[in-house]
Amino acid sequence: MPLRIPSESELKLVQLEKKFASLFRAALSADEGVESTLDALTKRVSQSIGAKKDLVAKMKDIQNIMADIARDPNAHVSGDQVREYSDLIARYNELLENNQQLVEGIKDIVLAYRGFIGKKQIYFDTYSKYVNLKNDLQKNVYNYRKMTNRMQNDDKVRQLEDSLRVQDQELERLERDNVRKLQGLIDEGRAVDEAWLQLKDFIKEFSF
Repeated sequence: MPLRIPSESELKLVQLEKKFASLFRAALSADEGVESTLDALTKRVSQSIGAKKDLVAKMKDIQNIMADIARDPNAHVSGDQVREYSDLIARYNELLENNQQLVEGIKDIVLAYRGFIGKKQIYFDTYSKYVNLKNDLQKNVYNYRKMTNRMQNDDKVRQLEDSLRVQDQELERLERDNVRKLQGLIDEGRAVDEAWLQLKDFIKEFSF
């Protein structure tokens, strides 16, 4: 098959695609930072819930003692006070349940981010391979032009021509997939969008 030499514009495109790959990696790192921050938040809120559960457990102990004391007609603790304290414990338990639901919602977002980041990493690895192959092709084109300018015509030139044909065919195959795979990432990201949208269902009163 005839040898196809990339145009100057195609060779310039390589530099832009290398920059795109670098920026994509930076964006991916930022997503990893978001996932890590959300994961840390779930752990902190869970620790807060654990500490407050200990607090409520102690309140229940206090309520039991208050109930015993209230049986004494001479005590300064009334049955109404015991009931009010019991209602307060029930309210705190409700708020803690709200806290836990929020944690579960954020965990769903973390899991969605992890899956999405994994898909992005696969795309980045594939795209990097594509850019590296293009970069190698660019070097080979430069060497080929140098050889032909010197009117060199030997086995090295023919080997380089064969290599250029193989690289060009492989690049044509990868180029067909690039836009499709980038578009596919939008579809993959919907799981993250849905997890964020569902979070509103978990956000209730939780200021305890």
